This record gives sequence, structure tokens and C-alpha cells, in this order.
Amino acid sequence: MSIGHGYEASATFADLQNHEPEEIAVTRENLLRYCCFDTLAMVKVMDKLRSCVR
Repeated sequence: MSIGHGYEASATFADLQNHEPEEIAVTRENLLRYCCFDTLAMVKVMDKLRSCVR
């Protein structure tokens, strides 16, 4: 399952307990990938905001 939005990440994480270990491993990787991109986007937003107030 591809994760593209925060609500999908939250729902997917909450539902992990209902899956087999193999599915959990794949889903965990998908969650980590989503969180990495989400965090990177927030860092870029903060950098832009900081540059606007300088």
C-alpha cells in the first residue's frame, strides 16, 4: 500500500496490529518512506519561512 497523506499514515499505523508480520514489514517501510518525505517537506517550508523574515 502506498501512503500519500497524513491521515493514511495514521490509519495505516493504527491498523498494523491486524496484519501478518510480512505485511507489517512492507507497511513499515512505506510508513518510513512517507515520513521521510513529509519531514523533508516541512524542513523546506521552514527554510523558506526563515529566508522570508531575514
